[in-house]
Amino acid sequence: MKKFCTLLTIACLCLYLVSVVARIPKSRQVWDVSGLEKSQDTKCGIKCPNGQFAFYVKTGVEKNEAPTICFEDTIYISPARDNGQRGINAIFIDYKTGKVLDTQTFDTYLDEYSLVHYLKSKVEQENIMIAASFDEMTENLKTDGVKWLKLFGGEIISDLMFRDSYMIIGQKGLQSGYAIEFMKRKSNKPYAPPLEKAGCFAVPMGPVGLEKDMLPQLQPTADLKVGENLSNCGRNDPCPADTFPVMLYTGEKSEQFPQICVSGQIIMTKDVNGGGRGLNFVVVNPETGKPSMASNFDTYDKESINMEDFLESLSTNDIILGVAFDDAFRKLQFHPKELLNKLGSSQIQNLKFRDVWYFVGQKGIDGFTPYEKISFSGIDAEWPTPLKDSFCLPKKLTGLKVIPDPPFTRNEAKRAFCTKYDGYADFCDSTHMDDPVIKPVGLTDASLKNNIVYSTPILIIPGMNHNALVKLLETTLMQPGVDPKFVVVAFDDKFPEHAELAGLFGIRNHSLTSSITYSEQMNKALEAVWTLYPLAANVIVLEEELLLASDFLYFMAQCAPIFDRDETLFAISAFNYNGFVTSSGNRSLVYRVEDFPGLAFMLKKSVFDKYMKGKMKACCSERTWYGWSINSPVAAEVLVPDVSRVYRQPYESARPEDQDLIHLFHRPRLTNADSSTLIKGLASLVEEEYEKQLIVGLKEAIPVNPDLLLHCQNPDLDDKYVLSIPKNSGSYVIHYLIDENFYKELHLLCRCFGLFAPGKHKPKNLHRWILRFVYAGNDMYLVGHPSKYSQVKAKTNSVFKAVSSKR
Repeated sequence: MKKFCTLLTIACLCLYLVSVVARIPKSRQVWDVSGLEKSQDTKCGIKCPNGQFAFYVKTGVEKNEAPTICFEDTIYISPARDNGQRGINAIFIDYKTGKVLDTQTFDTYLDEYSLVHYLKSKVEQENIMIAASFDEMTENLKTDGVKWLKLFGGEIISDLMFRDSYMIIGQKGLQSGYAIEFMKRKSNKPYAPPLEKAGCFAVPMGPVGLEKDMLPQLQPTADLKVGENLSNCGRNDPCPADTFPVMLYTGEKSEQFPQICVSGQIIMTKDVNGGGRGLNFVVVNPETGKPSMASNFDTYDKESINMEDFLESLSTNDIILGVAFDDAFRKLQFHPKELLNKLGSSQIQNLKFRDVWYFVGQKGIDGFTPYEKISFSGIDAEWPTPLKDSFCLPKKLTGLKVIPDPPFTRNEAKRAFCTKYDGYADFCDSTHMDDPVIKPVGLTDASLKNNIVYSTPILIIPGMNHNALVKLLETTLMQPGVDPKFVVVAFDDKFPEHAELAGLFGIRNHSLTSSITYSEQMNKALEAVWTLYPLAANVIVLEEELLLASDFLYFMAQCAPIFDRDETLFAISAFNYNGFVTSSGNRSLVYRVEDFPGLAFMLKKSVFDKYMKGKMKACCSERTWYGWSINSPVAAEVLVPDVSRVYRQPYESARPEDQDLIHLFHRPRLTNADSSTLIKGLASLVEEEYEKQLIVGLKEAIPVNPDLLLHCQNPDLDDKYVLSIPKNSGSYVIHYLIDENFYKELHLLCRCFGLFAPGKHKPKNLHRWILRFVYAGNDMYLVGHPSKYSQVKAKTNSVFKAVSSKR
């Protein structure tokens, strides 16, 4: 029995060898060679009979030497030409003329899609391919790739393993087993030895069939399953004539499976026509409203070449419904997206990892479908909001000529930033992740077109709070007329994310070396801005943790003409120390004051060069609540609005002992909310005119009886105390005693009215012993006595004095 089995095995092997030999065409010869030696009477070192093509092929040597492919005495791929790449290296030849049509490389170590797509769509029937391996070609050469190489006559390709050497000469449509095909195993070595073959061949190389006859065909609908009934696909009312109900549900996370309902029946879901991960499609006959095909393509795990076949098989007017579930992006290639575009999709190119999408298209649609939605995943691949809609679908879709604005768009640049940096709260929150970054707003008042403010550099000096920087950048770009090319963020080089954030907003950035003190950093920033904008006469400076009022630039623009022509005005400030709810309220009023509050201001270059450059430690080392002190021979002043045009966020790090800071920034403040507030009396802000207007105002003011202010002497003063002056009744003046005791009386009055007067510093917003503010809608004047202004209406018994100062 054992002897019989042995004889039977030998007989079968002989029959196999005979069949192999019998099917090898006589019109080919192949030799092992060593090197390519060309001579006058040979091609590629071979002398072939008439009607045959000559070739020489050497596969790559490990990963060091690219393959060589010679055809009819011309070398198309070689190490000398430096055009070989990892994977499969191939030339393609017209079988009728012998002309080489193309040279290609396919990195099938990474994926097979480019190979399969090329062989399927770019190579004509019966054309010739000569291919050789280099380095490694099998890692991602999967079922589809092997199938297509077999469609060029390959057979042993099915047995190819990691780092084996491989070559093939075949024709598109050639029956498997008829190609010139060789393989060498790597065995236990790092790489297989190279193959080196030369020879001749004629075409046809064997039996050639049509591509469509050799590929598995799409199964139509006779085998379609039908799931549960869903009345009107979830709609309350039946659909009108010439329409039919549909429902598309993308599923939720990877747990709730997608659903596609057509004409009251679930056609695609889990266990119904293979619904699942990837892209799920149902094709509907437009005449009957009944499904004709359904298929799932797992484009997370597999290449999308089969989906291309599916989409290309559609007939004119076929309606296609699709949903993406779990993840459909990972291996979704460009060509199937093109095919979906032709079917009416305007959003498929925006699909990314774990995004969900639904779509209804039609073969032959003119334009873009109105039935398409996409929902984006979060930056850390958080699951997106699922989509579910039911509607009546017409049998003929009317395409939109213009791509419809999607309800959501993906902000890739913002996502990249938020992925890289943590802690950006609302800006990077999943609900705002894809919100567009704010764009500049055009100038609304054409009369200001040539105003110098709109070409003045805006210098932003960020602090440690990056969320506050986001808000400052946003409110800066919301200023009508702002030009981003004049905005620059001067950032500490230890915090490059500030530069990237500025770039996200389309704003310029400039790196500063780190400084020990804030004043040193301010000096560097100011020097840098005039290096970047050397012709600028002024600069607008924005410090940390600010929100700009909507008319910030408009306020600056209105004040700019006066500012430029009055040399005693060193700056325009957008911040009022006393801009509290209880001590401001006239949005059209501007003061001249002796204090420089910082925060948000426009500064003259001449002032910086003369009095500040290199002297910041002496003039400007104090923080905002104490102000800067610029030593100049002229009586320098600053324009300040009664109602601030900037809001400084409260200090999160304020301690109980930081009473000045708490008083200034933690109490309710007024910030202007009207983007078109007109400043009144601009001409009177020039130095001489301002003095005249002060005299007029003091003459009209009603003196306040000091007896009404006795409560100001009380050390336990109730902060809720309100001076009984009728609202909006006019203007009032209070004279206070000027003494040597560091503004004692004025400090008491400031405390009484809730004005800012930091301990051991003079009260803020003084103009030559006058402090102005608005109280209960009334203009208030606190006038020092004796002074030239106290003579206007003062009487000895009407001067406010501290108890210890009464005589």
